[in-house]
Amino acid sequence: DSGWVAGSVRCGSETAASATVVGTTWRAVPPTLLEGQDLSADSTGVPQALLGAGLAELFAVHVGDRIALPDPEHEVVVLEIVGIFRTESALQSNDVLYTTDATARRLLGMPEGQATDLAVELARPEEATVVAAQIQERLPGARVLERTALVRTYELTFDGRGGLLGAMLL
Repeated sequence: DSGWVAGSVRCGSETAASATVVGTTWRAVPPTLLEGQDLSADSTGVPQALLGAGLAELFAVHVGDRIALPDPEHEVVVLEIVGIFRTESALQSNDVLYTTDATARRLLGMPEGQATDLAVELARPEEATVVAAQIQERLPGARVLERTALVRTYELTFDGRGGLLGAMLL
């Protein structure tokens, strides 16, 4: 199993943008690096981040630059940009900032030992429905999604027709 912490932070007063901060080494949607490298051990002592291409463009930053984001106590957290990435769908990555679990916890104010999401990888994927039911039974307040339902939701939401339908419903 893999757990991760994810949430939004507000970035900059002029741009008034939000970044989806994800602290994990496991990624549901593997990114394609456009420049730089993946996260590694902090050799400079400054926390590292991978930025989605949209955020990098919005902030006009490149690999090697540093950005400052506020934590919940309004302390500044400085991050070094080590990579810029994209995924097949810009909607899944444009506003995403990947960093270490510890840095994401600090930015989001999430205590150690808690996670916003959990992913369970099964040796026998055909047992997903049974395992999902067992998790739901043991954690009644949890929202349990099987991969097939999640993939289908993304397809309906983010493909051309789904996006058009979503826009028409607004």
